Amino acid sequence: LSISGVTGTGAEIAYNIINVNSDASKTGRVELGDVSKSTLAVGNGTAELGALSDVDLSINNAAVAEHISGNITDGSITIAQSAILKELGTADTTISSVLYGSGTIQKDGVSTLTLSGSGNGADFAGDINVNEGKLVFNEMYGLNAGADVNIKNAVVEYTTGNATLSNANLANINLNGNTQFNVDADNHKVTIADKFWTTAAGKSNNLN
Repeated sequence: LSISGVTGTGAEIAYNIINVNSDASKTGRVELGDVSKSTLAVGNGTAELGALSDVDLSINNAAVAEHISGNITDGSITIAQSAILKELGTADTTISSVLYGSGTIQKDGVSTLTLSGSGNGADFAGDINVNEGKLVFNEMYGLNAGADVNIKNAVVEYTTGNATLSNANLANINLNGNTQFNVDADNHKVTIADKFWTTAAGKSNNLN
């Protein structure tokens, strides 16, 4: 299934190899419904996505995938260096697919984005930019030490048992603006290593 140059929204797409190449001379945008058990490649332009289940998603070149609704479960997500996966949904969202690449995940809106699954982020070396709302993750998710998590006027929450968080076993976390780092720890101990997280000068950041 190849989609090019038009905007179209339909019912769930399943069992397909889908190539999205938006025609820049037109809208440069393709809207898809929910997709399952498929291979989905966004070659250029912007693709609007619903829920993804057991989908191998690749976002190539300077393409943008806007995830509007539903969860992303199973399968994999590969984000090229200059590509962006935007989380724009108004409801809370979970990504439990395996992440690859060195592109950017960008979260906007007041909802919560949860990164779930043991080791699912170990091969992702890009940036995660959280501009609003909350990012929830745990050490078992295993973000690559080369990745950066950039939080601005939002909340990042760590939800697991005893652990040491450091550049050796997790990404850098950069806190900017009025930002919170929450540890959901009921009798748990979490050690924050030196230089693991940084704050912008003169800003208010809370470690809870």
